[in-house]
Amino acid sequence: MPIKSTIGRTVLLGSLRAGLAAAGAVSSELAGAGAARLFLSTRRHPVPERERAQLQSARRWQLASDQGPLAAWTWGPEEGPTIALLHGWEGRASQLGAFVSPLVAAGYRVVGVDGPGHGDSPGRTSSLVALAKALRALGDHLGPFAGVIAHSAGSVSTIYAMKRGLSVERLVCVAPGVDLDGYAREFARLFGLSAAVSASMRRRIERSIGVSWEELDPRQMPADRRVPLLVIHDRNDREAPFAGGVALAKAWGARLIATERLGHTRILREEPVIAQAVEFLCGARAAAEKRESRLQQSLAV
Repeated sequence: MPIKSTIGRTVLLGSLRAGLAAAGAVSSELAGAGAARLFLSTRRHPVPERERAQLQSARRWQLASDQGPLAAWTWGPEEGPTIALLHGWEGRASQLGAFVSPLVAAGYRVVGVDGPGHGDSPGRTSSLVALAKALRALGDHLGPFAGVIAHSAGSVSTIYAMKRGLSVERLVCVAPGVDLDGYAREFARLFGLSAAVSASMRRRIERSIGVSWEELDPRQMPADRRVPLLVIHDRNDREAPFAGGVALAKAWGARLIATERLGHTRILREEPVIAQAVEFLCGARAAAEKRESRLQQSLAV
């Protein structure tokens, strides 16, 4: 990271800490309101050339949603079995672009959406529920989905969307960030929030998104609504601890693929990771074709 950028972020962090501390001296509720706004704020990061090139091969369109128009992308055929891509916090659909070509080659239509406050979609704030609503809107328009590949916090949003009715046959969670309490604690530590301010922040966030944190826990999916799940996670992930992937896979009885030295985002570009995900998703299509073949055989009899 450039020195100037590092200094700028350090100064900004110090300023925000001081502002929240001053508000906390007056009222924990006042500081909690400011912390909640900050927690739900998003930043956009530079888009590397490899992702820009990937978007050039996509058909861009606007997805109508109750959150306003969102930037959406389609690769491959106009119709057919569909795989959706969902990015993580402060991410964008193009980050999962390395999965596109192998999936299209396998006969899938691939679609992605930039959630509110992310990528090319408007807004400066978002939430896990907002990302879930964006994915559900995509599903209403182009679903049901043969599969979803979700990254980081997008894994939580995808599973919450499934709880709310999104139809998905198979799910791949890459570097899932499932410990919401852990993120809140790290946020509180970073900004020097007291226990009272942290509690106020959480209450305000829950009121804002209309969902309790417990409802967002991806490990708490009813057994009869779980679908085949593949979890891929790096042991050295510094942004989404590996323990979260282990816990998610255990809760779902799912397969876990552990990688080494790929971190939180490089894992999205690693060929063996992509191959494993595509092979897993193609299993759904093979199963569907087998069911169709059996049905045709029974009708022939």
